Amino acid sequence: MPWKALIDLIEPHYPKTSSKGGRPPYPLATMLRIHLLQQWYDLSDPAMEDALIEVPTMRRFAAIDMISDRIPDETTILAFRHLLEKHDLGKQIFEVVKAHLKANGRAHCSGWWIWVLRERSEHHGPRPCALATNCCNAKKPYGLFLRPTASNPPTTLLSVPCANPSSSAKSALAMEFDHLGVFIKTLEQGRDMLHAILPIAAISDPIHDPLLRVSVQFLSDTSGIRYELVASNGPGNPVDAVISEQRNTLNHAAYRAKDFDSQVGRLREARCMPLGEPRPAAAFGGVRVLFFLTPLSMIVELIESAPDVVGTDRAR
Repeated sequence: MPWKALIDLIEPHYPKTSSKGGRPPYPLATMLRIHLLQQWYDLSDPAMEDALIEVPTMRRFAAIDMISDRIPDETTILAFRHLLEKHDLGKQIFEVVKAHLKANGRAHCSGWWIWVLRERSEHHGPRPCALATNCCNAKKPYGLFLRPTASNPPTTLLSVPCANPSSSAKSALAMEFDHLGVFIKTLEQGRDMLHAILPIAAISDPIHDPLLRVSVQFLSDTSGIRYELVASNGPGNPVDAVISEQRNTLNHAAYRAKDFDSQVGRLREARCMPLGEPRPAAAFGGVRVLFFLTPLSMIVELIESAPDVVGTDRAR
């Protein structure tokens, strides 16, 4: 996303801190990210406020610290949208994003459909891809998607790497389930709890990851399902906030992918939001991992496949 260009576009119209004092406005970058989250996940103003309170990954994307920062309420979220509408900024935002995508050789999406120049019919014109995109409605004429009329379909299109449902499903088969991630206070606490609850048959050695600032350990039950215990190991780790809120402790489902970059692109097309950039993980021998927040508000971890895995379980 061209964040700087978007902020420069909106900033002249955004409220400034008053010299007379009073509550300062929320950071523009935060409000813009919240607005985009609201559009991507089609959330009402109250639902967006609730999501910021309940979903740590959304707060992280919006750069909100639950402890020190205020969370914008539904009235503030509504006021920001009205600001964009008042100054006709929605269409301008779309044009900035479209130019950015075009400059980087990415897809340009228009309306309910992602149009693809796959074939041209003499009677029907460009054939639309089978992947519908419900990202706009009559009340939201502008956003990251525009709806063309039936009589005036888009004519200048970029190639879109999207697939029909059958080939998309085939691509998803290239992902292989690896484990369920559980965030816990300490590895010892997690081991004791899982041993007391589940038929654990094997356990790995602890692995300490200085880059991600976590310690992990793998346990497998008698049916072969693998669990990854994740505990904090230094400041700035992703575990502490989850443990303090007691939410999303069963944190994610992890899958391995041989074609990591291709699967990253496929998940993005499926409206899954990457939570950061791919990073090497010590638990998997230094291969890349990337977490996604899905439209179902569940988290999926994508792991780059490698021949050897560090986190191999041993017999209990």
